[in-house]
Amino acid sequence: MKCSPLVMVVMPAHNTEAFIGPAIQSILNQDFGDFELWVLENGSQDRTAEVAQGFSDTRIKVFQLGPVGFQGALEFALHNSGSKWLARMDSDDVCLPARLSTQLALAQSRIEIAVVGTAYAFLTPFGHAVERLSERRSRPLTRSAVAMGGWRRKFPEARFCADPSVLFRRDVALRVGGYDAEFTMGDVPLWLRMLEVSQGFEIADCLYLYRSLPASFSTTHSEGPAVRAKYAQSQLAAYAEIYGCSPNSPAAARGKDYVGYWRNLGFLELIVGDTATVEFCIKVLVELGDKTGAGVLKRRLFLQKLFPRLYALRHLRNYRRRPDIEQRMNSGSLSKDRTFISPGEGLEHTAKVLRDCWLLPRTN
Repeated sequence: MKCSPLVMVVMPAHNTEAFIGPAIQSILNQDFGDFELWVLENGSQDRTAEVAQGFSDTRIKVFQLGPVGFQGALEFALHNSGSKWLARMDSDDVCLPARLSTQLALAQSRIEIAVVGTAYAFLTPFGHAVERLSERRSRPLTRSAVAMGGWRRKFPEARFCADPSVLFRRDVALRVGGYDAEFTMGDVPLWLRMLEVSQGFEIADCLYLYRSLPASFSTTHSEGPAVRAKYAQSQLAAYAEIYGCSPNSPAAARGKDYVGYWRNLGFLELIVGDTATVEFCIKVLVELGDKTGAGVLKRRLFLQKLFPRLYALRHLRNYRRRPDIEQRMNSGSLSKDRTFISPGEGLEHTAKVLRDCWLLPRTN
């Protein structure tokens, strides 16, 4: 009888045919080999499953689960895997080669640890990587840090690890009852319950690339207050204040939409210092009717042109560009990621490519 691998990489996948190839390849490129990758396709209407099945590596298993949703896919993996450790992975993101080995080394060195996350960088559709800096030191991951999300500017103790970067112990997850069917967001309620009976840790090394897409930014925080009310009551009021929602009215939580996405993308490209991409983001905001956001980006772009060194220093503590990651993404086995584009090819062409990759709302 074949023994289960030490680590099972769990990759829910829904309508990500444009990105799942590089995501899978980044797992196959890991410098740690004792793993299986479960691609959990759930109700896609594109070629997601076909792309995943095109890989010949025997460590990959593709499950076409039907429309069970993100939560249903995670539940399937938790209850059917025989591995000691499960590693979360989104089908539109990318891992760096040392991710699994670094997390597992830390986890195996301390038996009390059951949850291990890592720092991450944003990967923009223009092929730029911008790392969101932590305090540059690894540290314990507490329930309070998880409860406050990732808004470190207003809450310095908030976590710096990304949800899908987490490696966790399957037996502990099952002991606390697995995923909570009351919520669709999956990870956070589980981490909060696991950290009641075990310990966590977050690694300051950037080992995960979070692809900056509207699908990622448009998910609302509508479940946030309800999750905190159930599992982290003491953090509820502070969370509600930071994210602009009422603790007594979870449904009134403020979501993130396309406008918010393009504001954020423009800011990231401003950190990079690529004027053409920032100007493109400004044009998109104008097209979307967000004159306020476009105005803010214009002023920031003017200041950056006028005082480039001063502007860079202002953000040095919070962000930094990672040209080494950009080079990796545009060479070698990940070079088939053809979703990166250049705004220098013209606004009309760029807009078409972005729309084809679901980065702009379709008008037809």
